[in-house]
Amino acid sequence: MPKRKRRKLTKEELAERARKAFGRKIRYTFQNAGFEYCSTVKKGDVKFGLQTGDIDGILLYENIILVYEETTTKTDKIKGHLKKTKVFYDDVRQHEDELINWAKENFQDKFEKFDPYINSEYHVFYLYFTREKLNPTEDDIAHFKPIKIVENSSLNYLQELTKNIRYSARSVLRLNKAGSGHS
Repeated sequence: MPKRKRRKLTKEELAERARKAFGRKIRYTFQNAGFEYCSTVKKGDVKFGLQTGDIDGILLYENIILVYEETTTKTDKIKGHLKKTKVFYDDVRQHEDELINWAKENFQDKFEKFDPYINSEYHVFYLYFTREKLNPTEDDIAHFKPIKIVENSSLNYLQELTKNIRYSARSVLRLNKAGSGHS
């Protein structure tokens, strides 16, 4: 049987594939560290205060909430995208109770996996993951606060770290289980 000829992917299809792979990389890295991923894909735009925007994802661990934006935008367009994200996140920060209530309502199953906390006990962080190199200056970092910019190289490091911890933790658990006389 002759090999089937593969159709060449368009630029748009390749870009979409890269975007999805980057999103998976973020999710799996944090899931390896014990975070619960809350998919916001089907939630559409949300409004907190006066701003309406989308949240690419939420990661939850105990009383830590990571709200993040991910981008595969080319380097020369990242700052423009980041400025729009900052405007939205600034409004979200001013209405953090609304954000937490919205998250608790929409991702109840994820919140139930951890001890219950009152809203004031949650620590919310805003992350901006960029696949392309941004090289932010000190002024950029100060200007875009409270958003933490996470470049791909830092994400790669974190990914390797969480993989290693996950695998070593599994080994320790197996050794403990084997040594305890349980099967």
